[in-house]
Amino acid sequence: MKLSGVIEALIAAGGTVDQIAAVVRAAEAEQDAEQTVRRAKAADKKRRQRAVVSPIVPGTGRDREGQMGTDGDTPVPPEKEAPTPQEKQTPLTPETPENLSVFAPKGAASARGSHLAADWQPSELELADAAEAGLSLMEAQAEVSKFRDHWRSAAGQNARKRDWRATWRNWCREAVRRRGPRGSPGLDLKWAQTA
Repeated sequence: MKLSGVIEALIAAGGTVDQIAAVVRAAEAEQDAEQTVRRAKAADKKRRQRAVVSPIVPGTGRDREGQMGTDGDTPVPPEKEAPTPQEKQTPLTPETPENLSVFAPKGAASARGSHLAADWQPSELELADAAEAGLSLMEAQAEVSKFRDHWRSAAGQNARKRDWRATWRNWCREAVRRRGPRGSPGLDLKWAQTA
């Protein structure tokens, strides 16, 4: 029953102001307890998300910030971890937003690349890239489904890309090249040279 219904029932039954105030305090205490539980769940979820963004570096037993963790590998004791001079110059840090592809979920960027997200849709930046390459909005929208179908159906190492936005820009440039000058039928120069 809602708090307002409880208060109305108390008033109708001739409840005192003290009784009504006690009911309100009890309801507020219950809401505070629920809020505390929600906050604890949110904090736990955030900790799990941060653990995904900063996974354990294989073979070291440490995450990208150097904190000890477990990844199934045996952690290397600190005295055996003497980094090489090159490692000292380039510490491992979480990927910056500039390094992450806008096409893949956060944390998915890696040295090997990632697959195109199944629900990929171009952002305004990608549409601006298409316009810069010379495609109209309608042409860009036509290329979106071709691009997504091509890369979602690709298999093997070629299906992984480290920078999907660059791949999209190249796709748009190639679409403009295939189309040829405005007003002319699409002419693939490779076919024209062999004919």
